[in-house]
Amino acid sequence: MIPLVLGTSTKRCGKPQGLTRPAWHTISEACNRTILWLCSRQGAAWPVALRHNLAMLRYEPAWWFEYSINCGVTVEFAWSFWTHVNNWALDADVESVEIDGPFVAGARGVTNSKSSGRIEWQIVEAQAGRAVIEFPLSGALGRFFWAFEETVGGVRITQRCALEGPQATAYAKRFGPSLEAGIPAGMKKLCITMEGAARTR
Repeated sequence: MIPLVLGTSTKRCGKPQGLTRPAWHTISEACNRTILWLCSRQGAAWPVALRHNLAMLRYEPAWWFEYSINCGVTVEFAWSFWTHVNNWALDADVESVEIDGPFVAGARGVTNSKSSGRIEWQIVEAQAGRAVIEFPLSGALGRFFWAFEETVGGVRITQRCALEGPQATAYAKRFGPSLEAGIPAGMKKLCITMEGAARTR
């Protein structure tokens, strides 16, 4: 299978320029009401993606970064591989990754890093092809959203990192540049590892 290690990234800090906080939330809520009205008129179920987007709109991240990559494996294989958290240890700095049970909402885990020590996290949303993981910080919260979508010849994996809370801007200034460099590199390594595992199974 031909590797499809192609990626794109986007970044935004804070709300859209030119909009006050009340105006931004008013526009967001109006959009949500319109989408829900259209769904009800057509008898459609509440979209999975919309459920997540509504949850995200309750917050206003001080900083976020998003990166997507196309990988030459099936969406089912990618999801199964990624939800086995021991497969997250792709960097020599990571000594181990542990979880207290199945990969489901409410599960808690720990990443043991040589440079950062013990890093605790919790899965707050998990369903086939979509997950949200939160990392508590002092005065802030790190939220990582993952999505796995089927594409022609493989899967498109998206990771979105957001920092929220009173101290989020300070964390963004300190760690934002390294995250913006590390997330694409890590996802490319993840994709290459997935493709190698798929060839040898």
